[in-house]
Amino acid sequence: MKMGGRSTGFTIVELLIVIVVIGILAVIALSTFSNAQRDARNAERLTSAQAWYKLLKTYTADDGAYPPGISMTGSGGHICLGEGLPADMDANVDEDCGESTNVKHPAAAMNTALKTPSPTLPSFPTTPLYNSAGTAFISGITLRTMTTVDSVANTPLLQYLLEGTNQDCKLRPLANGAYSSTTAARVTQSYSGSWGSSTVCRVILPLPSEL
Repeated sequence: MKMGGRSTGFTIVELLIVIVVIGILAVIALSTFSNAQRDARNAERLTSAQAWYKLLKTYTADDGAYPPGISMTGSGGHICLGEGLPADMDANVDEDCGESTNVKHPAAAMNTALKTPSPTLPSFPTTPLYNSAGTAFISGITLRTMTTVDSVANTPLLQYLLEGTNQDCKLRPLANGAYSSTTAARVTQSYSGSWGSSTVCRVILPLPSEL
């Protein structure tokens, strides 16, 4: 900018510097806002997961057995938890959750039984989370009983996902492996693994004999 009777306008270089600085600040602000939104959604997921863990543990301790609907032998031990889930992931009219290529459905008997200690079941967000290829998504929270953890067959796992990689699942203990892994081992880290840009959480539920 020139002074003393000369032009007082900004030069092209000065304008470019201002534009670049504004652009950098905008990117930082947008990133911060996006991370804050992600953290808020994850906090909602974690609150729900903790409520489900407590409810399943309370029922099992009081009844001396897992709620009906949990298959401890054979096949089919992977179900949705809760009610009010979307019903558009496959041709089945039942409510859906889980991976879009391997859809799961709720167990009505379990929901009914769990309403004894808690008339209102926890609600887990069903916002889609896409894998790195963008071809499949997972929503809701599931219970898997057909997993062998540290050589113990049919170990029940509470499974859910969080946005972002390497997020803290909060609940412990955790089993490693991908969302659909049928064998796993206990881990000391704060997450089980990854699924695209999401964190996999596989929480080991206590056996009835341990309560």
